Amino acid sequence: MDKKGIFFTAIVIALFLVLFFLSQNYLSRVKNSEWNIKTNIISDQVKFVEDSIVYEYYNKIIDLKPGTIERKGEGQIQIDFPNAGVLPTLDNKTEMVRLYRNYTEGRLSQLSNANVTLINFYPNFTIIPYGSVFMKEGNNLTFYNFNYSQLKKVTIELKINESVDDVDETISPSNSGTNTYPEIKLKIKDKGGGKKGGGGEEIIESEVHLDPTIKNSFFVNFTSGGYVRVDFGYFNNNNGTFITSAKGLQANITLFEVRYVQVNQTVKAIGGNFTISKLDLSRNSMIVIASE
Repeated sequence: MDKKGIFFTAIVIALFLVLFFLSQNYLSRVKNSEWNIKTNIISDQVKFVEDSIVYEYYNKIIDLKPGTIERKGEGQIQIDFPNAGVLPTLDNKTEMVRLYRNYTEGRLSQLSNANVTLINFYPNFTIIPYGSVFMKEGNNLTFYNFNYSQLKKVTIELKINESVDDVDETISPSNSGTNTYPEIKLKIKDKGGGKKGGGGEEIIESEVHLDPTIKNSFFVNFTSGGYVRVDFGYFNNNNGTFITSAKGLQANITLFEVRYVQVNQTVKAIGGNFTISKLDLSRNSMIVIASE
């Protein structure tokens, strides 16, 4: 083979190699582009499903408005729910969860063209990393504090559809005298329009430190037979349990607030998890009720 032939062959091989590497680079970019498109699609899908679940969870199942979490200057962290719904809650929340799970994993999955699965989805939420659990069912709002040593304060404010004129009896527990115990604050206002005039007359306002290992209870009884009761301490076989009950009347929870000792972790209120699978991708996401 003469020199021209060798040179021509070399050029052809070089061009082939250039085309080969260009085609491989193009295919790689196409695959990356497809992967990015898939990732963006599933990210949008996760956001859509998450917004749908959180909205339903807030407004129908838990029945409260979105909360806020902030760090306070006194080494505490405060979680506020300015409107935590109504007691008694007339809905069967366990049944609502079952129906919503069936809808989400069935119809919503079909509409989203994805496989959506709810995990640890119950009519409650957990405040992490403290491990406190909030739930409402029937006459009761129950707030478990299994690690009550980090609990500093619980506040609940109620407005009820009774009049201060119809109060039969109020009972409040005595202050423990130990400031290291959690502080429990209860404030109840009436519907207004009674003999004193105006609106929202104060029925009771009490703020006391209570031993979380014994039974402590507030009572407000009305001549109608209705009552409000707030318990803190050893209830439902657990120390540090906070329960508000309303029966024979309607109590609007205008504020539910909790304070803890600050920790060097992000504080969130979590209502479980969900997974979504689509386009050969799968992602797990928390149902965030509130976060810093």
